[in-house]
Amino acid sequence: MKKFIFLIMVSLFFLPAFQSCKRGENDPVISLRSRNARIMAKWKLTNIEGTIVDHQAGNVINTTITFDGSLYTRTIVAGNNPPLVETKSGSYEMTIEKNGKMSWTQTSYIGGTTDVTTDEGNWYWRDSDKTKSFVNVDGGDIFFYAGLYKIDRLANKELVFIDEGNRADNGTTQNWHKIITFKKD
Repeated sequence: MKKFIFLIMVSLFFLPAFQSCKRGENDPVISLRSRNARIMAKWKLTNIEGTIVDHQAGNVINTTITFDGSLYTRTIVAGNNPPLVETKSGSYEMTIEKNGKMSWTQTSYIGGTTDVTTDEGNWYWRDSDKTKSFVNVDGGDIFFYAGLYKIDRLANKELVFIDEGNRADNGTTQNWHKIITFKKD
C-alpha cells in the first residue's frame, strides 16, 4: 500500500512537467514522440467545420462549410434570400515528410467527372522550434488549401488545424473560423 501511495505522489509531482510538453490546446497530455515525429505521416482529411461571415455594402453573407471525409457542402445565406447550397464529393490526403517536403492527392467527383490531382510542395513550422504551434503547408484547391494553420491537436493518429482570421478591404470585411481534422492513414 505504501508503494501505491508513493507512486501516486510521484505521479502528481511529475504531472505538471508532462503538461508543459503540450503545445496545442488539445494535444495529448503525454507523448513519447516529438512534434516533428508526430506530424510526419500520411494524413487523410476526415472533417471540416467552418463559418465565414462577409459584410459587403451593408449586406451580411453567412457561409457554412462542412466536409465529412467524402462530401463537401458549402451553404451561403445572403440576407433574406433562400440558401445557396453547393456540394462536391471526393477526398484529400497529404504526406508530410522530413526536410520540409510534402505531397498531396486530391480526388473530386464533379458533374460525373473524376478529377485526380497529385502534387508536391513544402511545409515548415512558422514559429520557433520550441513552440511549433503554427505550420505552413502547401495543398490542393477544392477541399483543403495551402496556407498557415494553427495546430489545435497533434496526436499520434490525429491532426487538427484551426484556420481563423479576418480581413478588410474597401469597406468589405470577412471573418472566418474553420476546424480541419485529419486522421493518420
